Amino acid sequence: MPTDSYKLGPGTLTLGTAPSDQEFSMQLTNCRVEPSENVDEGEDLNLLDGSTLAGDDNVTYDAVLAGTAVQDLISTGFTAYCWANAGELVDFLFVPVTARPEGTVEGQCRITPITVGGDVKTRNTADFSFACPELPTFTPETLP
Repeated sequence: MPTDSYKLGPGTLTLGTAPSDQEFSMQLTNCRVEPSENVDEGEDLNLLDGSTLAGDDNVTYDAVLAGTAVQDLISTGFTAYCWANAGELVDFLFVPVTARPEGTVEGQCRITPITVGGDVKTRNTADFSFACPELPTFTPETLP
């Protein structure tokens, strides 16, 4: 099987549920979904015969939707969306490359406000990291 690779963009990030969902790709310089593994190691049991029964591990997965956004001060922009929806659990759809629309990640994330301000006389950006309570769904592209 040949190796496949891609460059991020042009792509899209949509937050919310239709018909009031909003697309923010025009403000992002970086976007990614970062999964993580959480392991709760079960306790081993020592048995009378001197052997040990291994504990059961409980493994779960979650993720963050993270990236960097160009700050703005307008009511319809990413900054205002994050402040207005702070604490809300919203749907998201991330399409890393719109020319390959089958390769997507979708799920839910909890919005947090992003930074406002920064260095003088520069275009300020803000990093964001929105927790996903469950592992989002990755739908790979089907190659012919």
